Amino acid sequence: MAQFKIADDPQFPYKAGLLPSRESALAFVDYLAKLGIKASARLEFNEAFGIYAARAEDVSKIKLELLRFAGNPFNKAYNQAACERQGEAPKRERYVHSALSSFYLQPFSVTTVVEVICVIFYILSFFPGAFNTAYQYFGLYQSAQLSGFELWRLITPVFFHFGILHIAFNLVMFEAFARPLERTLGHLKLFSLFIVIAMLSNALQFAFLRQPAVFGGMSGVVYGIIGYIGVLSYLRHDLPAPLRLPKGLLTVSVIFIAFGFFLSGIANFCHLGGIAVGIIWGFIDSKRAKLFAGR
Repeated sequence: MAQFKIADDPQFPYKAGLLPSRESALAFVDYLAKLGIKASARLEFNEAFGIYAARAEDVSKIKLELLRFAGNPFNKAYNQAACERQGEAPKRERYVHSALSSFYLQPFSVTTVVEVICVIFYILSFFPGAFNTAYQYFGLYQSAQLSGFELWRLITPVFFHFGILHIAFNLVMFEAFARPLERTLGHLKLFSLFIVIAMLSNALQFAFLRQPAVFGGMSGVVYGIIGYIGVLSYLRHDLPAPLRLPKGLLTVSVIFIAFGFFLSGIANFCHLGGIAVGIIWGFIDSKRAKLFAGR
């Protein structure tokens, strides 16, 4: 059985990393034991659980395993380790990571890369010349050319934000829904959703764009992901807990989009296109029997 230490333990003096919950920490320590690595889980002051090694030379090994664990916490190897050593029934939810822990352990995830690019573009807004140049090459506006190699303009407007509240709201929402989606369904699924939703929602907004207006922001993608997860939450009873959308959020999102058409300065068609693509994609994926296979 996994060792769980609250007080300092001289037998396990080398800290290798953190996990957000007791169950995930115990399961991970059980898995390390199968690999022949002696480790323990210790409650920290911030209510996270530190993973401590008995030998200094095992710290690097544990850190590598932590990265693998963060990339696929539902892998059956961790489940089997806990079951074999504790005699418990499999519970996929026990290995759920918090969003903050996942960010710490997955700095090169699709979610993080998108967020970093958005922040970089936002920083450029404090330098009008640089921002205007960036928008000239990556924005989507009436005089922009959508032929040849400039088709990237159908994607890159999502990185532009106009104001601190604009980027703060979009990144918080993207973090809340995109990261658990990526963690559960994989990098390729989130990347595919991001690209397709961005292209179609931006194209729809561009079709209704009035000269000389410009637009940008992640909200179309965010609404698309909400639509995708929302449909899966309604139609798939086997959906992992961290991916399940709070009840009523999809309905509220549709109401907000509809209400936006009575206001000015909002990319309403981008929002509408995003959530429509997400809902359709979610309905298609809900019919897949092996949607969560191997995760």
